[in-house]
Amino acid sequence: LSLIVLGLVKPEEAYEAVEWKVIFMLAGVLSMGAALEKTGGSQFIAQGIQFATGEFSPHVTLAVLFMFTMISTNFLSNNATAALIAPIAIKLAQLMELSERPFVIAIMFAASLSFITPMGYQTNTMIYTPGNYRFSDYTKIGIPLSIILCIVAMIVIPIYFPFAKTP
Repeated sequence: LSLIVLGLVKPEEAYEAVEWKVIFMLAGVLSMGAALEKTGGSQFIAQGIQFATGEFSPHVTLAVLFMFTMISTNFLSNNATAALIAPIAIKLAQLMELSERPFVIAIMFAASLSFITPMGYQTNTMIYTPGNYRFSDYTKIGIPLSIILCIVAMIVIPIYFPFAKTP
């Protein structure tokens, strides 16, 4: 905005520089997240996750949610992934009568781990061709890195953000 006000960039140039596909995708996914919440979809999905992981400790449920988010963010944007999965994570914590904080922190962190594919994050995509990278280059480095960070997160998150609800 300041570049336009100062006359350094024309409004038409600024408009052309906007990635409208990304804007519309984010708007659509944010709307989808809100729709999941309003229609009870997040409750339904959370109940399914709780049913599948119900016999296990909250650590296992957190790990499953973390890995699902981590995988999703490599194909969607991190913002879109977080917007879709956060309402599900919150409902899941409520159903399990646990604090929402460790689940939301896990989603936030996992949605940022887009190392496995070149389309996971804008920077990955930007350097893909100029760097002469192959898709397999991302997976070779991204999978071990993501696994290491997942293990660290599963240890650290419950320490700083306990599962017990605080009054």
